[in-house]
Parts: sequence; structure tokens; C-alpha cells
Amino acid sequence: DFLFWSRTIDHSDKVDGLPYSRHTDPYFELFNEQFKCRKLEIGPKIKRKVKTTFFPNWITMVPDHNEIRLDHISKKTLNLINNEFSEYSSKEIPCSFLSSKILKILNLSRIFKEVLKKISPNAVFIVCYHDENTFAVILACNELNIPTIEVQHGQQGIYNSLYCQWTNMPKEGYSLLPNYCWMWGEKSKENVLAGRNDNQTNPIPIVGGNRWLFKKISQEVDLIEDSFIQRLKECQVVTIAAQPFSNIDLLIPDFVYNVINKFPLGIQWLVKLHPNQLNQTDEIISFIKQKIDNRNILVQEISNYALYDILEVTNFLITQWSSVIYECQLFNNIPIVVSETGKELFSKKIEDGYFLYAKDESSLTEILETEHNLPVDAEPYIKHDDRTARIAMNRLVEFTN
Repeated sequence: DFLFWSRTIDHSDKVDGLPYSRHTDPYFELFNEQFKCRKLEIGPKIKRKVKTTFFPNWITMVPDHNEIRLDHISKKTLNLINNEFSEYSSKEIPCSFLSSKILKILNLSRIFKEVLKKISPNAVFIVCYHDENTFAVILACNELNIPTIEVQHGQQGIYNSLYCQWTNMPKEGYSLLPNYCWMWGEKSKENVLAGRNDNQTNPIPIVGGNRWLFKKISQEVDLIEDSFIQRLKECQVVTIAAQPFSNIDLLIPDFVYNVINKFPLGIQWLVKLHPNQLNQTDEIISFIKQKIDNRNILVQEISNYALYDILEVTNFLITQWSSVIYECQLFNNIPIVVSETGKELFSKKIEDGYFLYAKDESSLTEILETEHNLPVDAEPYIKHDDRTARIAMNRLVEFTN
């Protein structure tokens, strides 16, 4: 009935000692209670908590003899994009780069189309529609009139152009966009609809909440209680949730390093990297060591732990504008925003006292040295109750049958 398309990179959590995708698997389990579901992925065969059918990596390879040419409108649009960004970067997107990506998507979509014809699902769940492989899945589904549903995986705030501020949407939507978006909450839905002239053009947002958070909060999945986590529970823990910058100079503001250097050695500092940064771990650790004076900052040591296991032992959560700041509220962390962008994105939460803002060394020091009793957020950004999820599921079943 429902197909779930997953990605290897998303399996950073573990349940019963097996890799688990918080973006896909909780939703698979919800729908699998009543419907026949299957999970597919490109990558090496690895035993998973949720049984997965794997496709070999070689199917993503494009035959050398294949070639496409960009038409006049595409070239004109690409030139417009390059000109628009020329003041920010000397680099340009070459036509050959764009055509190679399009060719890969077209080639993969033909393969997926044959697979989908055999399975004939009512709908396909995806994560991160703008991944090349996922584009191909969406295109194949679109050509077969199979609805696609993207599960929200991050904040998707008002400045995220991949999801928001679409002011000129065609009535029929786009062939590479999902039909529906499973959203964390009403604010996320509001952001996706901002600037649009209606709420019926694809993708249509439906609020279903964060199912993984529900499983953790309701203790359907146990938090890890090993000796390392136990040691952290005995410390004052400050966790820095990093943004997925490729330029590691931007990873942590300089004034935060200054605060780390002047604070007592007894405080345990953690840096939780974005999954897209894990291949830079060694480089990031080396860079951080140059910035600190004999302070113990754990990066590699926490990389194998699920985010929620780390939030469970965290006292203060520092971030520039990561969506982790919403999740940390449910673990009674003190959320601290340390960038102008974050200040703007979270302005209402800061104004209402749910988040704290530190603009410099002095204000961050004061926050960390003060006891806080923050109010309970009356309108949490993320819903995580079972009822909301099941209502969303029933709506999607109705729409896709």
C-alpha cells in the first residue's frame, strides 16, 4: 500500500542495536500497523531495525554515451542565476554540471518507474526531495500518477528557499516536488504556505507531528544508559548544535570559543555535528583544538549517539539557528541562540522568553552563570502527540486512495 524511500545517511540512530532512520522508520511503523508497507534504499546491504530492500549503488551511474543539451530557456535561466550570485562568489555553475545532474535524475527515474509499476503503491514517502536520487523517485511517481509525501526533517524556516517563499507557483505544481508534506506543526505549515496564492497547489502541507520525538518522549524507545552517558549526567553539560557549514570557520562563533576558554574545567562541552559534516569530523576536531586552551570538548565521542540521548544529559543547548533548539525544549534544556540570523528566525520565541539570546561573550557568560526557570512553551513548534499523527495518516490515506 505504501512505499518508504530512505537514505543511508539518515540511519544515525539505533533501536535494539540496529540502524534506524528517525526520518522514515517511525512513520513506516505507524502505517505498517494497518497497511502493507515496504522500505527501499540505494546502498550496501546492512541489517536494519526496519526490514529494507536495497538497490546496488551502480544503478546511479550514468552510461558514458548518454548526453543531453540544455535548451535556450534553461541556459538563459542558468545565466540569470550565475549573474545574480556573482557578487557573492566568483564561481559559476557550468552547463555541463547541470546537464549531468539532470541526466542522472532522468536515468534513475526510468529504473524506478519499472520498479513502481511492479509494486503499484498507493503513495511513496520520501525525505529530502532535493536529493538527486529522491528527485528521480518523485519524477517516476509523477509520471505514474503515484502521490509522494515528504516527511519534514528540519526547521524549514522562512528563509529556506527549498520550502518557503514560493510566490509564483503554477497551478499544477512541479514534476520534481512532492504532492504532500508531513509537517511537524502549524508554524511549519504556515512557513510552507507563506507567499503562495492558495493551499491546494503541490506540495500540500499536512500537520502530523514528529513521530520519532513521540516515540522517545512516550518511552516507546529507551534512551541509552551506558557508562559514558552516566558520566555526562554527573556533569554540567553544554551542547553546541552545529550548522551544516562546509566552511568550518563559521561552525562556532569566536565569542563562544572565548567563553569556553574562560569557564571552569568541570564543565563538559559537546559539539553535535550535522550528519552532513561527519566526513569532516577529523578536520573539525583539529580546528577546534586550535581555538581552545586545554579544554575538553567532545566531538568524535558523541558522534555515535542519537541526538535525543545527548539532549537527555544536556543542561544548555547553544546553536546559531538549528531546529534542534525546538527539540531540546522537550528535554528541559536551556536553549541559547548565538547568531543574528537565529535571533531573527526565533524572534517570537526569544521575545516570549522560551529561548535566550546571547550576542557576545558577556551575555553568554551571564546566561551560563545564571539559574533559569523558563516558561513552558504554550505553542510548541513541534507536535509529537499520537492523535495528531493518526489524524494526518487518515487524511493521507483518504487523499491517496
